[in-house]
Amino acid sequence: MNFLRRSPEVPSVFRLLFRQKDRSRSMINSVSRAAQELGSRQKLMRKGKRTVRRTWTGCIAGERAWRGRLVVLPDRHVAEVIQVVRGHAIVLTYEVAEDGGRIFQYIPASHLKLFKLAAAVEIGQRKRGVRERKSHLKAASSRRNGAMPVRPGRRRGRPRKAE
Repeated sequence: MNFLRRSPEVPSVFRLLFRQKDRSRSMINSVSRAAQELGSRQKLMRKGKRTVRRTWTGCIAGERAWRGRLVVLPDRHVAEVIQVVRGHAIVLTYEVAEDGGRIFQYIPASHLKLFKLAAAVEIGQRKRGVRERKSHLKAASSRRNGAMPVRPGRRRGRPRKAE
């Protein structure tokens, strides 16, 4: 009889469950949209090699930067790195000057932040804290692959000194 008295509360529990399912569905949809966006970006690699070579220029926020890498300026605008030398960066902004060209700025590298794609950040957040399941099958297959001979013309391990 106690259950019947609480029956008006039962639909609210169902609503709560449906809200959680809707949240998880929207989360799955947002992740799949992010994955589609990342997958549809122009491929920078062909057969495992970059089509455009990166010219390393210096460090920003503890990571190496290359020419053309996107950074966030202190005023929250996005710009491209041209060069980083001795803690200062030359960046090319997307603002247009009076003569129609783009504007260069000389900014301390410590004031810059690296730009990250929103889709990549979202997918990375979903992966955070997820551990790989240990599997006897995976361990056996990796041992089998490691025991296979090297491809012709290749060498496994550290290159040996020329004698």
